[in-house]
Order: sequence, then structure tokens, then C-alpha cells
Amino acid sequence: MAASPEAAFVSGRFAALAGDSEVESATAVFEDGDGLRSHLRDGIEGTISPVVDNVRAAMRVSKRTMWNRASDLIGQRMLQFGESVADKVWCGYEAERLVKAAGSPLDGATRFFVVEHGGREEIFIVRGCCCHGYKDPEHGYCGTCPLLSQEERERIAYEAMSG
Repeated sequence: MAASPEAAFVSGRFAALAGDSEVESATAVFEDGDGLRSHLRDGIEGTISPVVDNVRAAMRVSKRTMWNRASDLIGQRMLQFGESVADKVWCGYEAERLVKAAGSPLDGATRFFVVEHGGREEIFIVRGCCCHGYKDPEHGYCGTCPLLSQEERERIAYEAMSG
């Protein structure tokens, strides 16, 4: 059985909000979530930009597709993180705020929607890039597929919440 993944600092550098308990050790301190989110986005964009450029140079993939895929992955990971906290919907809203910032290359087609069922809400992602899984008859369309209608995505999400 594999060990559980754990978070660890790889350097002493991290950002915090002004009221955080470890603020004295932070290398960057922000008064609000918007500033912290912008700092995170800047770091993600700086890290991903060379990858986008290098992959694009080697493959026939548009820059917009690459950035949409990055946004999809960020959103999916944040929703996955939301599974382990009390408020998954909050995680989805934070993901949306992170990737839907005007002027950011991450601000593409990725979006989110909330479904209510049985007195509870869940947030779901609509990917900005299609995985083309529908071409495999055994796979079909994903519930996050941008090619489906919103009505169909909501039906799939509702069924997932029901079962």
C-alpha cells in the first residue's frame, strides 16, 4: 500500500494573509485574498509560460488550448482538494477567481456551475478543452465536456450527486 501524500515546503518561501498564524515567517504578506490569489496566479503563469511555449513549438497545439488545459487542471485539482474540506463549493469559487482573472492567459473557456440536490450544493467544472473521450464508444462524453449542453452537464452532475 502506497504512503499518503504529504505537503512539504521545498524552500522557506511562502505567502500568507496578514492575519495568518505564520505571517512572521512569510516572504510575502497580503491584506486580502485578492492579493494572495494574484500572487499565486503570477507564480503559476511564470512557471507554465515556458512549458506552453516549448510544447507549442514541438506540437501543433494552439497557445489558447494549452492555457485552457492549464486552467482545467488547476480547477480540477482545486475541486479535488475541496473533497477534503468542509466547503467544496468555496474551493470551486476560489478556483474560478484564480483562473478567471481579466488579462490572465488562464482566463479562457474553463468555467464552473453549482447543482443543488437533497439540500446540498456541489460545484462542477466545465473544461475549456475537450479530451476527445467521446470518440471511444466505451468512454463517451465526460460530465465536464465543453461539447455537451449545460442541461446535459447538469443532468450528469445531478445523477452523480444522487448515486
